[in-house]
Amino acid sequence: TKEINLLKTLSLFKEHSINLIKSKENHLYFMKQEIRQKLEQQLQTSQTREKINSLKNNITNNFCSDLPDAFWHKKRHVVSLPYEKYFSERNIPTKARPIQMTHELMEHCKNEIQELLNKKLIRPSKSHWRTITPIQRFILFAEKFSDIISDKKQLQRFLGSLNYIRDFIPKLQDLCTPLYQRLRKNPPPWTDKHTQLIKQIKIYTKEIPSSFILTKDVKNLASKQIFAHWQGILSSFDFTIEHIKGESNSLPDYLTQEFWQGSS
Repeated sequence: TKEINLLKTLSLFKEHSINLIKSKENHLYFMKQEIRQKLEQQLQTSQTREKINSLKNNITNNFCSDLPDAFWHKKRHVVSLPYEKYFSERNIPTKARPIQMTHELMEHCKNEIQELLNKKLIRPSKSHWRTITPIQRFILFAEKFSDIISDKKQLQRFLGSLNYIRDFIPKLQDLCTPLYQRLRKNPPPWTDKHTQLIKQIKIYTKEIPSSFILTKDVKNLASKQIFAHWQGILSSFDFTIEHIKGESNSLPDYLTQEFWQGSS
């Protein structure tokens, strides 16, 4: 009997504790709601909003004035683009290809160019329309070799001289493949095929066009007689006239300014 009464007492105590906890939870919930409402009411007052704005301006001016990408300005440049049906990146006409040159390759090219400048194999041009042109002495250099170059060192020198005109003869590397095979450890014998190849390369070197920039020194204003004189001189040459945009064509403007300054 005593044990039964004890169990009843414990059961009643447990139920009372559960009810007490629930009542405390409800009380805490209502307190939170009340505090939240009071905070919202307090934040709506003019004094509190003035203090918040003052603090915000203080942080913006004193702490975040040097930030180029402040988070409150991020939406300034956000725009909504229209939807284009069947759109593809391939249809973008102005999309450029990504750069293909790495930093290591760029440094290597700089060193190669500087080495050529130091050896006076190339020289910088002061012209606004400068471009790559072969140096004449390296074109004539190939003529100094015999048509039969059986010596390995002489063949290396001949092929090395072609490096300066490689950009002006299409597929020169493929053309010289039989000659490069002669530089191997056990090379094939020299044949008439190699001799004819040397002769053909020499012919190609002579056919390289000698590019130049035409700069004239005219002391008087342009007239029909001057144009006719130049037409007669240039008629003996085979050349192509290409249009140059005015913003890039600074030489005529320079010549006219020099004329007027000289005449004054």
